[in-house]
Amino acid sequence: MPSSSAASSPSPLFCSVLFCFSAGYALARFRFRSARPLALFILLGQMVPLTVLLLPVHQIVSSLKLLDTASGVAFAQLAITVPLVTWMVRDRIAAIPYELEEAVQIDGGSRFDAVSYVTLPVCAPGLAAAGMFASSSRGTSSCSPR
Repeated sequence: MPSSSAASSPSPLFCSVLFCFSAGYALARFRFRSARPLALFILLGQMVPLTVLLLPVHQIVSSLKLLDTASGVAFAQLAITVPLVTWMVRDRIAAIPYELEEAVQIDGGSRFDAVSYVTLPVCAPGLAAAGMFASSSRGTSSCSPR
């Protein structure tokens, strides 16, 4: 029988990449008032030592009655990996020329078509690298169960 961390490894990895792609796309492509402060706040989240996050994450997981469950481990892993993975994906999407997406929209495609047919395939190597980071940081963290 696999351990709880082995059983929950695909879940936080998939959720991390999906959530971080959405957040990274929004930070890279949409212009809104708090985009830059939000991006800096995400980056500053990486400056906080992991041990500082342990007590709040434990209290949240405990209050949700997820202690000793695969969902609790997945939640803790998401809390640890999301800031840097979001930053990695945001930088990768920002490196893709916006004109490629505009060309799809000029040809009659929607924004979803532009993202799914242009942005996603072009940034797929960056998403793979971000997924590998999320996966490897999960295994090397001394604060997560093995």
